[in-house]
Formats: sequence, structure tokens, C-alpha cells
Amino acid sequence: MKKLLIITCFIFIASCSSNSFTYLQKPTPIVKNQTHYYVSNVNVKFVEGKAKKLEGNAISFKRGQYPGYPNEKEMASIIKDIINQDLKDLNIYSGNKNNSLNISLEIEYERLLNDTFSNLSYHNFAMSHKAKILKDGKVVAESNSKDYTVKRFPFELLIRASSGNNGPQNEVKDLKKVLKGLVKEIYNLGN
Repeated sequence: MKKLLIITCFIFIASCSSNSFTYLQKPTPIVKNQTHYYVSNVNVKFVEGKAKKLEGNAISFKRGQYPGYPNEKEMASIIKDIINQDLKDLNIYSGNKNNSLNISLEIEYERLLNDTFSNLSYHNFAMSHKAKILKDGKVVAESNSKDYTVKRFPFELLIRASSGNNGPQNEVKDLKKVLKGLVKEIYNLGN
């Protein structure tokens, strides 16, 4: 029984530490915790249907274009800014495009809004991404994620809704949480 527990713990730890990126150039030019990056391109496409797989109760509205909420172009800019800031926080950001690798992202995004008391409020989002790390225009690593979202405490949305503080600013806060994970994966790339 003790051996089974040890093996189970090892498998769990190994699966948690895995990275979703695949290296396409060997040896990789990426040096773990040292290579510098910048985000060269982010494209966001609003889609429908992702959330039903992840959250059955939320109401999804078409295309996610609502007053006060970012459109696709604005969302791409927000995501780029968040990732660049996280890269800076880890000291792996480079504003010098000639001496760093660039990150290109294609994101499918579904915004979930609730119609509460005739007022649209932010609920959550579901997204997936295709990330590419490029050097001199050639892809050296890439990642294709499955759909994911922010996990919540059971009463978190109720507390947000009752406080009247459940608008676009919370969407950006949630994006920061999720994108931190992607940046940590990039930080841990390489040998």
C-alpha cells in the first residue's frame, strides 16, 4: 500500500510539472529561466460553445461584444500587455527584438455573461490558445492548449454579484490569473 501511495504521488508530481510546449528545433536555442522574450502578435477570436464543456450553468452570449467590455482587438492588446508585464516581473522580457525570441498567440475566447436583474454581469470565460515561440521567424517551440477557464470558490460569484462589482475589471483580473500560468510555462522552457 505504501508503494502504491509513493507511485501515485510521483505520477501526480510529474504530471503537474509537465510543460505543454513541444520543441521543434533541436538543440533548442531556449535557455531555461534566461532566454528573453517579447510578445510580437496576439490574435483573439470570440467563439461560442467552449463554456458548455466547462460550465453548464452559465449563459453565453453571441460573439462577446457588449458595451463596456473589450472587443477582439482590445482583448488582444490587454492580453499582450498582461503577458509582457509578467515577462518583466520574471526578468525575461526584452524590448530589443533583435536579441530575444518572440511569442505569437492565437486565442479562441468565449466570454460568459449573466443577465441578472436586467443587467449584464461578468461570469467567467473559456479559452484555448496556440502559442508559438519564434527565433528569426522560425518556430522553435509551440503549444496547443485545450479549453480552460478560471476555477472559482462556490460563493465567489454570488459575493461579486451582490456587491455590484462584477464587470469588465473582473474579466481582466481573471485573465491575469490564467495567463500567469502560460508565462510560467514559457519561463521554464529550455535546458
